[in-house]
Amino acid sequence: MVQYNGENFISYEIPHIDNYYDFIYSLEADADGTVWLGSRVGGLIKFKDGVFKQINVSNSPLLANDIAFDLEVDSDGNVWLGTRHNLVRIDPDDNWSSYYEDINYDYFQGSRVTSANVSPAGDLWVAFGRGDTCILKVSDNGNRVFTGDNTNNSKFFFDRKGNTWISSQSGLYRHDGSTLQHFSPENSPLTSYCVNALAFDGDDNLWGTAGMAGENNGCVFKYDGVNWTIYTEEADGLPSSTPHGLKFDSKGTLWLHFRYDGGVIGKEYGYGLTKFDGTNWTSYNMDNSDIPSNTILDIEIDREDNLWLATCGKGGGLTKFDGVDWEVYNTSNSGLASDWTSGIALDYHRDKIWITHLNDGGLSVAGLNSGGVDIEAVRMDAQAEWFDIYPNPAKTGVNIRLNGDIDVQSLEIFDVSGQLLCRRKLTGNTQPLIQLSLPVLNIDRGGFYFIKLTGKSGSCTKRLLVTD
Repeated sequence: MVQYNGENFISYEIPHIDNYYDFIYSLEADADGTVWLGSRVGGLIKFKDGVFKQINVSNSPLLANDIAFDLEVDSDGNVWLGTRHNLVRIDPDDNWSSYYEDINYDYFQGSRVTSANVSPAGDLWVAFGRGDTCILKVSDNGNRVFTGDNTNNSKFFFDRKGNTWISSQSGLYRHDGSTLQHFSPENSPLTSYCVNALAFDGDDNLWGTAGMAGENNGCVFKYDGVNWTIYTEEADGLPSSTPHGLKFDSKGTLWLHFRYDGGVIGKEYGYGLTKFDGTNWTSYNMDNSDIPSNTILDIEIDREDNLWLATCGKGGGLTKFDGVDWEVYNTSNSGLASDWTSGIALDYHRDKIWITHLNDGGLSVAGLNSGGVDIEAVRMDAQAEWFDIYPNPAKTGVNIRLNGDIDVQSLEIFDVSGQLLCRRKLTGNTQPLIQLSLPVLNIDRGGFYFIKLTGKSGSCTKRLLVTD
């Protein structure tokens, strides 16, 4: 697990207990700074004050150790999580409630929570993805189960009128507060059962994309609550029948990306970026623009209406588009970890852009206001072997053994809150072993600390336990 404190990345090695480090499916932080992690087979992991605690069927109300793909913290500070056999709420005082006792248990037998969202009204919506699929609503007015065929991989969206909209592989659902309504090709103009993404325009009209690779029947749709408008490749000149993600900018322009019909990812495989201004559809691809890849896996739009694109593939990387000019940041001209970008998040709190990558590419980060020019790769793989620390736990001093010919420039010590305790320059160090006493490092009490070494090729952080 990696924490960013605004200046530094701190890596926490999750202890290898009962295999629960095997896969971490989900992560969520609550208001008091506690981090909750859901694992594949080891239950729930609680991280607080630098200490990991495993919570499983042997020491909690959990009925199974496989935690959901999605954890959720609501506005009251309750942590919600799902297993194969029950839904659990943990309140801020660590009181547990299990939620399948008053619901028909057969719906959840063998199922797994795949997504969860809290609505503006405070209702929890949960989708399941195995066995007999269903959608669950948990609220102060009671719990309700809505069954449906193939509602796995559902996502929840909330409009300003109080409706809950649900995209799924079996169509589109709307809950108006009392009734769940299902839209599909059988009872609506939708051309495909597979609804991929939803968005709302400035008038709160619903827009969405539908279609699956290989079906050749996808569409972009608009629904105002009464009337449908359908846009297709054949009738309206869309670049493909597999529309995927869509976002509105502040001017009401709709931006979309399409998936390649064959499911292949690479800069030549895809349809680039598409714009709809309410009248005309315009496509930008490698043949008619400076976009570096036709495969786009994510779109984010900043407050200045600049588009940030995960243009995936060799030479692709991260692309900024202001409507006229293209700026491309890849491994050949920036510190981007990999050209195979997969996701983008805009972090206004820290003025950062976060970029994820495929193929073990790791994570990249850049300053938002800098326009991406200071992109930095965050890699935790090769650097993890830079050095070893011993003894660990330590009582009076610590040895830092460098592994190989590493040009280390500095050493820093942080406490669990991320506060810098000590910084030492190591430029020109040729010794493979660095011996330091704890007082020299400004460590004067027991607890967890983090040792960070920085060199020309990156940095590496490891945890040190100090005993009194």
